[in-house]
Parts: sequence; structure tokens; C-alpha cells
Amino acid sequence: MMYSVKGVQYQTLVNIPKNIGLGYSGSNGKVHLVDGDFLFYGSVDIQGENGTINKKTEVDANWTVKFNEMPCDSQGNILLKSHWFSPASNDRWLIKDKMRLMILCSKEPTHRLILETGEIIDNKVDNDYLRNMIFSYTITTALIVSNAFNLKNALIFSGHFLNYRDNPPLFRWNGILDI
Repeated sequence: MMYSVKGVQYQTLVNIPKNIGLGYSGSNGKVHLVDGDFLFYGSVDIQGENGTINKKTEVDANWTVKFNEMPCDSQGNILLKSHWFSPASNDRWLIKDKMRLMILCSKEPTHRLILETGEIIDNKVDNDYLRNMIFSYTITTALIVSNAFNLKNALIFSGHFLNYRDNPPLFRWNGILDI
């Protein structure tokens, strides 16, 4: 069986503000890591074919992001080390209809580089780390599973198969699942 593609969604994360709280519990956040690295993130609502994604009949997968700006220092040195997507969660539970963009930098960015113009913007001007990130992802029909495994202990979410008692993904799927 293959998933049937329903469509592709495009959304914009308008900004990730500097005045966000520390930690992982909000829809935006930042973390100063002990090795000097800096992690910050923003979240978007996952939209399905008709509004908020219906996790009973739809699966979101193949997430991408287009950056219009890069986090940098005052000299324009890009500080981005890595970025990835992670299902949003609070202290105890997955938030099923949100996806987080996690951005790891070598240190806290003080400026951002606009990729189209090369202009360097001081983050103090508008209190943002980054602006105007464009997300795209595929919406497919959900796989109906009967007795293949215990659905009580697993979630199919955002291309990740997760045990809801354990936060890290057991494995990540990026493509068409052919069973």
C-alpha cells in the first residue's frame, strides 16, 4: 500500500522574536547550551486539506524550509550550524498540530544577513532573530493500520514514528512508505 498525496502546504513563519522565554515549553524559545552554542526555535500550525490537520485521516511529511535571512554576527559571519524539524511539545505531551523549526547556531546571533541583498540588520532594530521563513510539506492520506502494532502506544506524526512515552523518534520517514 502507498500513501496517496492530497496536496502540498506552504506557510510562513513571520518571525522568531528575541524576547522569547528560555526553555522548550512555548511555541517559540531559546536555549543557551553549555558548550557556547545557541538554540532557538519557532513553531507553525500544521494545516491539512481543510484547516487544521486531521491526524485520523492525514499525515504531514517531507518538511522543508526556505530561509530569506541567516543569523550572523555584526561582521556578517553566518552562525547557523544546523536546523531540523521537531514535533512541538510542552513539558509532558506532543502538541499534535504544531511543528517546530529548531535552529542551532555557534553563538547567539546579534544580526541577520538578508540573502537577497547582502544587507546586515541589527537584531535590536525589530527585536527578531529571523523573519519570513517559508515552510512547505506534503499532506497524504493516513495509513489505516489494524493489528499491525498497538496503536495505543504509538503515534504516526509528521513523518516520525514515535512512542508517546519516549520523546526521541524511533525512526524518521522521509518519502513514500510502500508496505
